[in-house]
Amino acid sequence: MRTYPLKNKSLSGSRKGMQTAPRNSPTVCSFMKTLALSTLAVFAMAAAAQAVLIDMQFSSVSTGNPAQTDAAVVGTAGDIWNHSGNGAGTLALNNVAGASSGVSLTWSGAGGVFQHDGGFSNPTVTPWASLMTSYLYSTASSTLALTGLNASLTYDLYLYIQPTWGGDGRTAAFTATGLVTTGPVTTLGAIPSLNTFVLGTNYVKFSGLAPTAGGNLTITYTTPNEADLNGFQIQSVPEPGTWALLALTGTFFMVTRRRRRD
Repeated sequence: MRTYPLKNKSLSGSRKGMQTAPRNSPTVCSFMKTLALSTLAVFAMAAAAQAVLIDMQFSSVSTGNPAQTDAAVVGTAGDIWNHSGNGAGTLALNNVAGASSGVSLTWSGAGGVFQHDGGFSNPTVTPWASLMTSYLYSTASSTLALTGLNASLTYDLYLYIQPTWGGDGRTAAFTATGLVTTGPVTTLGAIPSLNTFVLGTNYVKFSGLAPTAGGNLTITYTTPNEADLNGFQIQSVPEPGTWALLALTGTFFMVTRRRRRD
């Protein structure tokens, strides 16, 4: 007896009505390419949007002076600081992760770095006490020159200043890209137990500093008596357009993915 294979009409009919593009079809390939490019763009812009922070402390840690770690006004626990105990020089700066930042600092005009045991330093017994226990002192005019900055970004700059010692009226005027602010005019006796940073008392801030087209930024500070600079932090500010483009790309990615599912 001859047998014949059975045909599954219902299965055949369902397959006939369903149109699925092959995996290697132009439609699927185009979608996968768009998806891959969108993903790479999101990660690239997310990396670009992250602020770059560089910390600098004027202190010779090799002579036993404590090294600053962690945050000051900005930053997080575990941040790594650059250090120097020289009154002048050039130093390639690392970022707070300890990696090369591509930025270099050249400073000149100062009298040297003054080291002490922190007996008259403010703030004391705080995570940032090490930062405030030594400083780069100047009795005239000093210059800090930063090179290698990203000319397409702006930067926030924090300058930390040793409070006046002994009521001798130490003061400093800082200038950066045409902006001027005056440093603290305080005495140690007026703030004997300052345990935090106070703007205009032990630090000054410049916001939105724009480097030159070559990526340079120069800070000068002058004083009629003595100016004491403990260190500084400089942090890049992501452009608003970067955040907007990142959000737009993320939205496109989600909409495209949803349409593919539908």
